[in-house]
Parts: sequence; C-alpha cells; structure tokens
Amino acid sequence: MLFPHLSVPASRKPALRLPTLLSLAFVLCLLLLPVSLRAQSIRGAWTGPWENSFGQSGESSLNIDEDGDRVSGTWGDDRFHGHRKGNEVSFRIVGGLNGCADYEGRIVFYGGDAGRLTYEANNHCNEPHHYSGWQRLHRIDESEGGSFSGGIRGVWTGHWENSLGDQGDGRWEVNEENNGRVRGIWDGDPFEGHRDGNSVFFRVHRGQGGCINYEVTVTIFGRGNAARLVYEANNKCNSTRYSGSERLHLVN
Repeated sequence: MLFPHLSVPASRKPALRLPTLLSLAFVLCLLLLPVSLRAQSIRGAWTGPWENSFGQSGESSLNIDEDGDRVSGTWGDDRFHGHRKGNEVSFRIVGGLNGCADYEGRIVFYGGDAGRLTYEANNHCNEPHHYSGWQRLHRIDESEGGSFSGGIRGVWTGHWENSLGDQGDGRWEVNEENNGRVRGIWDGDPFEGHRDGNSVFFRVHRGQGGCINYEVTVTIFGRGNAARLVYEANNKCNSTRYSGSERLHLVN
C-alpha cells in the first residue's frame, strides 16, 4: 500500500445511520414546505371570530383576491391591499372604520383552509388611539355558500347603507358567463367582473353620473339565495372616499 496512513478500516468508515437519514428527511420537508404553501390559492371568502385589546369581540368576513404576490379584498366593510409571501399576507388599510382608523395587518394561513389574522390599529377619532387585535379564520367553501353548478344569475334586492350616513334600497342584476366571468347592472350602472367560489369581484367605472369608481365584493351565503355586498367608492367630482354595504336576497 502506497499510503498506509490514509487507509481507514472498514468498520470505521462513515455510514448514514438512521438519525442522520431522519435529519435529512426533516430538512427536506422544511425546504419543500414553502413551495407547497405558495401553490395553494387563498382567494375567496373567509370568516371567523375576532377580539381586540380593549375587550370588544365579534365576527366578520374576509374576502381575498390575488394576482401573483399582490392581494386585495375586503375585511368587514373596509378595502385592503397587500402582498403575499409563502403562507403569509401583510396588508394595510388607510382610512378604515368610516375614515377614522389605519391598520397594519398580517395573516398566517395553515393547511389551506384556516388562518390567523393579527393587526395594529391607530384611531384618529376616538380613544384608545392605539390598539391591537386578532381573528381566527376559516375558509367558507361552496357547501357553506350554496350550490353554484348553474352559475350566479338573477335579480337580487336589499337594503344598503354607507359611511356618509346615507341608506336606501338597491338592486343587483347579474349573469354568470363561461369561466366565471360575470356581467350585470348594479343600481343602474353596468359592471363586469369574475366569480371565485362563493365570491364575486367587480368594478364600476364612472358610475352614478360619471363621478364615482367602485371596488365591489359580493359574498353568497346560505343555499345561494342570500348575499352581502361591500364596496369602496372614490368620488372624482368632489374628492370624497367612502365605503358601504348591502344585504341582498335573490328574488328572481
């Protein structure tokens, strides 16, 4: 042997033992986990109970639309925009709660159908001016939202109110076409949008006489005959922003 000092007895040669294999498998799972989470869509309707740091509690809905790593939607009556990274979403709301509160929020999703939302809020109108809160979320699937094998269509009516103190009766006419595309008329204004699960997302440009742009989310509940519509409005004519909501039921 030319280099006897480099020889290693067979019994002392390194081998992959069971703990080593388990460690490698664990690391591999960690590396693959974010990929699988990124592949899962979070688009649609979510709901769950919430609490805040000064003792209030309740239940509210979260409607999400996603485009790549950008997300938007409605949380309660407020519109939000944010970004997704893996199974986490960070978002901001400016002028929420009828213009009084700004929110910084974070949502962590688990397993594709559950999540936890946390936030910090600054209220410019009332005390406490700074507070925090959390919400436990679960996805509303189509079995909760109704059967949509025939698509969403028909005439819906209901009562609406907005953050300016106005209220009245509304009408939503909708017809679903191929691939989830929807068209219709909302209180006299034509719209185009899309459906995902039991949620419909659409925009109205230059509505109400050419002055107002709307971002709208409609969530269908029950057996497909009840819905909640929420929106954010931007009035270009008088530089006013406001929000509103409407309870709808299918009449035809």
